[in-house]
Amino acid sequence: MMEGIYKLNVSARLESVEDFAVSERNKELILDFIDYCFSDNLGEHRILKYITTLKYIA
Repeated sequence: MMEGIYKLNVSARLESVEDFAVSERNKELILDFIDYCFSDNLGEHRILKYITTLKYIA
């Protein structure tokens, strides 16, 4: 049950990266890193944390 919530949150957060007011290059780097995280089988909770942190840093 909780897994489905994380999937929705990851999708929403990824969309928020594309609307975020940072350079296109930074958006590209964040999205590439998130793709890598998924390919490396990291948990969705960890990926959500990375998205939030990277948006804050950017």
